[in-house]
Amino acid sequence: MTAHAGLDRSDPSKVGPYRIRGRLGVGGMGVGYAAYDTQNRHPVAVKVVRTEFADDPAFRARFAREVAVMSRVHGPCLLPLLAADTQSA
Repeated sequence: MTAHAGLDRSDPSKVGPYRIRGRLGVGGMGVGYAAYDTQNRHPVAVKVVRTEFADDPAFRARFAREVAVMSRVHGPCLLPLLAADTQSA
């Protein structure tokens, strides 16, 4: 894997269909990345949950509920939820 500016060697170069370009930040839940869509035209933010949370069934259930709520919330000052995968390891 080739490292991009602002990325560690352990960071992925791709998450799902999104190409990772840099880190936005690291928090208690995981790492946020700046990425681009499959056509490399539209910037998106991608969050990757920490392994210790991803391995916890209770966390996964709670996270899936949060994603469901986020998918129903819309507004002029809110970014849309484009995709979510609450089942991947």
